[in-house]
Amino acid sequence: MRVVANATLPFSQIFIGSGATMAAESTAMAVGYGDFCVLALEKTSTTGISVTGNTNTTLGCGMASNAQGSSAISVTGSGTVAATSLMAVGKIAVGGNGSVGSSELMPYSMAQADPFAGLPDPVVPGGCNTSLSTQPNANLQIANPSGTVCYTSMSLKGTVNFAAGTYIINGGGLTINANATITGSGVVFILTSSSAATNPGSIGMVTVNGNATLNLTAPTSGTYAGILFYQDRRAALVNQANDISGNSSSTLQGAIYFAGQKVKFTGNSGLNTNCLQIVARQVEFTGSSTVTNSCPSGSGAGSFSGYQVRLVN
Repeated sequence: MRVVANATLPFSQIFIGSGATMAAESTAMAVGYGDFCVLALEKTSTTGISVTGNTNTTLGCGMASNAQGSSAISVTGSGTVAATSLMAVGKIAVGGNGSVGSSELMPYSMAQADPFAGLPDPVVPGGCNTSLSTQPNANLQIANPSGTVCYTSMSLKGTVNFAAGTYIINGGGLTINANATITGSGVVFILTSSSAATNPGSIGMVTVNGNATLNLTAPTSGTYAGILFYQDRRAALVNQANDISGNSSSTLQGAIYFAGQKVKFTGNSGLNTNCLQIVARQVEFTGSSTVTNSCPSGSGAGSFSGYQVRLVN
């Protein structure tokens, strides 16, 4: 940017007989600023990321919120956050006995791009008219010979092992009940609806009980590499949050992507989320969450870069 202005300089005017023209020029650009693993896409004055109660959230990465209000990121009650950085378009609010420790605070920053914006809108295959419901004494292997299986809903109890592949849920929700044990390597669960374009409210939600055991890893290649849960971004915002948790024996590896709705993530001591990313319209942390964001080589998952405007000249 170049700024030019005329200035009257009394002493110099004796010699040059007129005012002087002064110019200044600077260059600003968006530059990479660290690794982030949590992003709230909310663009209004509504809180994007909230940490409340006695929550202890430890991140070996940064969190960012595109919300514009006075509490774009809110840490209240006795909530604590330890992150490399907290970045927000609006203000970062810390109240009560809340603490952000030594986290670098960057309020009034530029909005961050959706790292998964390139994912295609899900398409429901024909003939998807069967629900998957298992019982507490179940011990099932769910096959996926074609690579993509579609159900109208899932309600899981007992022990269920998913073969690698894509699992589309058409119009219904994914519910994992208490004491269920759910495993799957190279799996992605997609919540959408055949009428998503005209009826966003028909897209289902995820509810995972905190006493469930989840051992799930995302695909390492293909369209959904690194994605574990993907809710159609056309989903309507509702008052209820998608509730994702797991017990101390659980492992979650991959990204949780809910661009249109809120995700409430409940961590438990011992829950293995060493390679986890959360991108949602709004994010709420409860419990004790530890995310180191240390992903295995070739996992397809990983942090995304944050950007900040800096003067470079």
